[in-house]
Amino acid sequence: MPYSGSRRDAQGYFLILRYIVDSDGIPMALYHNGHGIFECSKGEMETLEEQLEGKRKPTQFGRLMEELGITFILSHSPQSRGRIERLWSTFQNRLTSEMRLARASTIREANQVLWEFQPRYSQRFSVPAVQPGSAYRSPEEGFIPDEVFCFKYYRRVDVDNVVCFGGHRLQIEPTNGRASYARARVEVHERMDGSLAVYYQGGIALLADQHR
Repeated sequence: MPYSGSRRDAQGYFLILRYIVDSDGIPMALYHNGHGIFECSKGEMETLEEQLEGKRKPTQFGRLMEELGITFILSHSPQSRGRIERLWSTFQNRLTSEMRLARASTIREANQVLWEFQPRYSQRFSVPAVQPGSAYRSPEEGFIPDEVFCFKYYRRVDVDNVVCFGGHRLQIEPTNGRASYARARVEVHERMDGSLAVYYQGGIALLADQHR
């Protein structure tokens, strides 16, 4: 399923964080600038459900952080935001020169320049942490990345055992001795590769067919 606008941006953050978790583990905290991908805008009207619950629902990325147990730290000062802006400026200017010197002309060659540049840059400019040790933790046993790194939506199953989602009609098969899920509230997972899965009370309900 194609993504557009902010959904593509959110997908990018999902993929980057999954790469970090796969390679280093789950970070204890993430520092962010208050972008709408991380948390709902204060100027955005609350839904009726949010008003009844007395709290805002998290964004898709915010929900991902909650499930992974990652703390959000919002940057408030211009100085804190300036640090990351200066870093991007360095990368955008210096990396262009590095790629030109290496005569990189393909994405593969450009990525190779990046992977060689990053360790040299870190060695020269990194500052040791005040507290030594790792700020990452290993995922718990049984952790299934595809069930976490995805967009999640709640839907109500129709009387014909079908879930309507994004122009698709998802036919639910009988599972666990249950012939029908009519009127049940289920969770639709839209994974990063565009595939869909339907879950009921934490267990997957297999899809018999997907059609528009």
